[in-house]
Amino acid sequence: MSIDLTLERVHILASQFSYTRPSIHVTGTNGKGSVACLLASILQASSFKVGKFNTPHLISIYDCITINDQPVTPELYHECRTQIEQANERVNASASSFELLTVTALLVFERVAVDIAIVEVGMGGRLDATNVMPDQCILVSALTTVDLDHQAFLGETVDLIAREKAAIARQGKPFILGHQKHSSVVSAAEGVVLQQGGTFMRNAFGSPIRAMLPLHGTHQLHNLSLALTIISTLLTDSSCCAALPPQLLHAITDGDRRLSFHTMPRPESLSLTRCLHITYILALSHSPPKTPEQTVFPLLPPRSIAVLRFPSSGWNAVGESLLPLPSYEQPVLSLVTNANMTSLQRALEWTELQAAQTQDEGGEHLAVLAGSLYLVADFYRLMKRLEAPNFTV
Repeated sequence: MSIDLTLERVHILASQFSYTRPSIHVTGTNGKGSVACLLASILQASSFKVGKFNTPHLISIYDCITINDQPVTPELYHECRTQIEQANERVNASASSFELLTVTALLVFERVAVDIAIVEVGMGGRLDATNVMPDQCILVSALTTVDLDHQAFLGETVDLIAREKAAIARQGKPFILGHQKHSSVVSAAEGVVLQQGGTFMRNAFGSPIRAMLPLHGTHQLHNLSLALTIISTLLTDSSCCAALPPQLLHAITDGDRRLSFHTMPRPESLSLTRCLHITYILALSHSPPKTPEQTVFPLLPPRSIAVLRFPSSGWNAVGESLLPLPSYEQPVLSLVTNANMTSLQRALEWTELQAAQTQDEGGEHLAVLAGSLYLVADFYRLMKRLEAPNFTV
């Protein structure tokens, strides 16, 4: 399926509806989802009614449009979607499926009158359908880590990709750049932001914080830092303060606030001597910058790995051949046929054998699915279809 990147169609369609909700616009290659969830958690804990739009969805289309962390109801979604589709026909906008979904999400947020909307870019930024939001609605634009992605549409270098993503900047509004692994991204993004009249800011939350963050990895600290910089900007930037009710802004700093969308276990429930046999079911590809070796090597030494090919366009296409996996003494099941429900079921059946062997040896077993939302979504669909009683998720 070809992708025709332009804002012409979505502008025509969106012009048929009013959108007035204060919004945070987030783009980037890696970290968008974590930053959006952290922001939603902090704001929701501070009494905001929070709308969040992120794609792709996990199980159903309702997953990608949430209000206070709950999926939009089917009734409200289809009511808004019907109006959008009727307008699309009436003005002959010929909007794409993602453009229809984006405007539907904005209409949902308008209907329920969210206090703030957190909107993730689908691809790129400059020509992404989410960039149809009016300038006056944007509180903050943010750019997470930039790396190679969608080069056919965004450019062959990280600098070109950064320029496309930074183009969501709005005149007179703060634009916050998160941590970058490529130093050239900084100047590339700053040039675009200043050209568009935005206020360029670096990810720098200077005050010390004490927080329990059950998200492992240095990258999650970078994501938290960006989220907190955005929150700090909401509290200090004059344009943000003018757009949000004072009582809501005050609620952000009033009392203790949970900084994570996860629930921390009580310390007494944590076991320090737990020994697990881990089986990984991974969806991998060798598309830059992530090779199978780079994905598998940092993991805890597993006794077993099942590998499913992950094509960039989803499960329905055939991906490239996998690079050789690292050598492990433990068994490796490599499923390099088309990644589909059948190969996933084979991996799960193999995992059950690993679990049985571990239990026979008196051990405890854990299966971990990772590498792709498509894999996780198909797992849930498969479990529902099979009504599998033996898997605790």
